[in-house]
Amino acid sequence: METMQIYPKKFLFESGGFASRETKIEWRGNELHFCQNEPGEFNESALEVIVPSKEQWSAFQLGLEDIGALLWKQKYEDKHVVDGCFMDYS
Repeated sequence: METMQIYPKKFLFESGGFASRETKIEWRGNELHFCQNEPGEFNESALEVIVPSKEQWSAFQLGLEDIGALLWKQKYEDKHVVDGCFMDYS
């Protein structure tokens, strides 16, 4: 009988850009690290560490599936626009 992998080996979502809030969500070991900062500042105290249960992680995964995240490109960025926003998901 094969055991299903509930938690990811890797998860990273980043978004932000010129004059916009930056968001980073990253899976580290068994923790989800969530941080949001206002433009031009990095505040380590803004970091929130979440240890989701299997049920919470499954619900999060279903939410990602519902919004079509599995079909997203890994990176959305226009290098010709110097004051735009970016999004990176892997």
